[in-house]
Amino acid sequence: MTERTPKILVVDDVPENVRLLEAVLVPRGYEVVTAHDGDAALDLVEAEEPDLILLDVMMPGLDGYAVCTRLRANDDTAMLPVIMVTSSVGQEKTRAIEAGADDFIPKPFNHDELLTRVRSLLRIKRYHDTIKEQAAELAELNRTLEQRVQEQVGELERLRRLRRFLSPQLADAVVSSGDETILRSHRRQVAMFFADLRGWTSFVDAVEPEELMRVLGEFHGAIGRLVKRFDATVGFLEGDGVQLFFNDPIEIPDAALRAVRTGCALREEMDLLMPVWSKRATTSTSASASRSATQPAARSASRAAPTTRRSGL
Repeated sequence: MTERTPKILVVDDVPENVRLLEAVLVPRGYEVVTAHDGDAALDLVEAEEPDLILLDVMMPGLDGYAVCTRLRANDDTAMLPVIMVTSSVGQEKTRAIEAGADDFIPKPFNHDELLTRVRSLLRIKRYHDTIKEQAAELAELNRTLEQRVQEQVGELERLRRLRRFLSPQLADAVVSSGDETILRSHRRQVAMFFADLRGWTSFVDAVEPEELMRVLGEFHGAIGRLVKRFDATVGFLEGDGVQLFFNDPIEIPDAALRAVRTGCALREEMDLLMPVWSKRATTSTSASASRSATQPAARSASRAAPTTRRSGL
């Protein structure tokens, strides 16, 4: 909280008392504003926002008790320190406390005692203002944190949906860009990769649907791993056929080399999968001979030289 000169409102209908309090407070570095009745005091509280009030009890119109009661009824001034100043003691002291006064000092007052009580209440006021300011900052942080969490949750949900149709790299690029400008039509040199399973048509006729879907799932899983590994963009993935693009819409270096390496990596994947497919086919109880003779094999072709493609994803 920014330090400033403490401001004290002195309220007394006797000008001599006001001047006396000013003479005590001003040399000690306090800013003093004055009012000569209760109504003027309430107006100054709103206009000047004092840090403490020295309030005389007996005044024409609104007396000190009424002023203090109104201050405590207002949320903005409920914690404003008030010291009641009066020439009598006893019952008036009790009434002052009941009205909400924080302290009480009789006239004639001791200067050192008055300054001690002023310093004490101003210190408490600073603590209260600091806590109030920190609470407001914390509330703002909580509000902005909640907003950021909601935005991140929305972004994660959007990313989850995009990843159902796009490669992880492309989905991340769309989400991180904040919009879909990356998907607008543009021209760029790309490398294209195409692969399908040789003998797929005869294989489809020879096996049960369950085995067909199992082989497709394993093939698509292999393609998915390669898409992520080599930063490819899926052109299409339909049945046993797949088309991949490199350098579009995400720019990557050595697009043609990545296409070639994708083909080599797919061949390695097929070297692992084909024995499994063959084993399952030869041990099947139905049409084993036919299946072993028609096992699919991967064939691929990649255009090592970049070509130009108009993209409007």
